[in-house]
Amino acid sequence: MTLVRYLAEGTFDAARELETLHGHSFVVRVEAPESDVGMMSAEQFVKQLQKAVSPLDHGFVNEYISHPTNRQIAAWIQQQGQLPSSACITVEAPVNTAIELQPDGTVFLLRRYRFEAAHQLPNVPEGHQCGRMHGHGFVVTLRVKQTAGVSVQDIDRCWQVLYQQLNHNCLNKIPGLENPTSEVLAAWLWRKLVSGLLSLTRVSVTETVTAGCHYDGQNYQIWKDRRFESAIRYPESGLLYGHSYLLRLYLSAPLDPVMGWTIDYGDVKRLFQPVYQALDHQQLDALDGFDRSNLLSLARWVKGQTRLVLPQVSRLDLYSTPGCGVCC
Repeated sequence: MTLVRYLAEGTFDAARELETLHGHSFVVRVEAPESDVGMMSAEQFVKQLQKAVSPLDHGFVNEYISHPTNRQIAAWIQQQGQLPSSACITVEAPVNTAIELQPDGTVFLLRRYRFEAAHQLPNVPEGHQCGRMHGHGFVVTLRVKQTAGVSVQDIDRCWQVLYQQLNHNCLNKIPGLENPTSEVLAAWLWRKLVSGLLSLTRVSVTETVTAGCHYDGQNYQIWKDRRFESAIRYPESGLLYGHSYLLRLYLSAPLDPVMGWTIDYGDVKRLFQPVYQALDHQQLDALDGFDRSNLLSLARWVKGQTRLVLPQVSRLDLYSTPGCGVCC
């Protein structure tokens, strides 16, 4: 059962000095269990994060943290007391480089890469769009547990060998990628990387801006994003207003050995369509069975309805505004 969590994102612009003096736009993402957030709403949780990072904004981070690596910045935020001690904190700076600090002190390095390649799926039914040769700007994110001797430079060196094989190539021509679905590619990358990165914990492949796959060496989890535009009346104020919601569906299933996928992204979109139609350009507090007009109750309603048509759904993230969300 997925733990219900609040999701928040904040930013600050600041200078810091490590080897040299430089500046960044820092992005901070936080996840915390609903049970530890107290009586705060999702919107109030975002404000707590903003309050925690506000001393650093447009300042010199070394005035607060003597050696302000991403890890030390995350630890400083954790110690400010604005957020639950059970919060997981991710700090990204510069773009494509982040650390994830768990409540128990465990740290993961995250490194994001991009390559451009062509592919087609040879086993899809006739007429399926992915059966035609096409291409993507693939994004790969590697998540590595930080241990002694493991650095971003180590991850880069391991990746560079694979980048030379993948970039500006046809994936179908590479041994092991004859059927290059997101799932097959994620598993192929895992096998190629894990011997050089023993603390690798996850490979994520983003095939399009709305779909991708996680692989942890054993299990696959795909995701599909949908956006919907809706009105809602909150009982606290009685005001009627609206949001452009972002919904991310995570689905877990065994790999189909012939198709090379767990579930076709197109099938996810098609099966979810009745739920989507109930959400998009609608007044959400009028939904049948939706009894509380807040983000978490809406997420639970959507997940319950989605599981009727897509029982493989393992997690659902819902954002009412950028960086303000819940998962269940």
